[in-house]
Amino acid sequence: MPNETDTPFIKQTTNLFTNMQKNAPIVAIYTLVYNHAPFLRDYFEGVIAQQTNFPFIAVVHDDCSTDGSTDIIREYAEKYPDRIIHHRSG
Repeated sequence: MPNETDTPFIKQTTNLFTNMQKNAPIVAIYTLVYNHAPFLRDYFEGVIAQQTNFPFIAVVHDDCSTDGSTDIIREYAEKYPDRIIHHRSG
């Protein structure tokens, strides 16, 4: 049985934090999604457009959407791996 710390989500998050500057402040935006496809592109474009003087990430938890939300989240997570982490239930 795999250790809970061996999941791709945990590894990706750990690597991201490890690569950030030490002692730098960080903001994590947690978003829960279930069938929000019509709104996701605007959401992601808003997140990416943010200009800050500190590192931040957006963790998007998809609760098994069936409307294409998963594909949109995956697209943005692949395009912006330093800013967006995709976590999916199930």
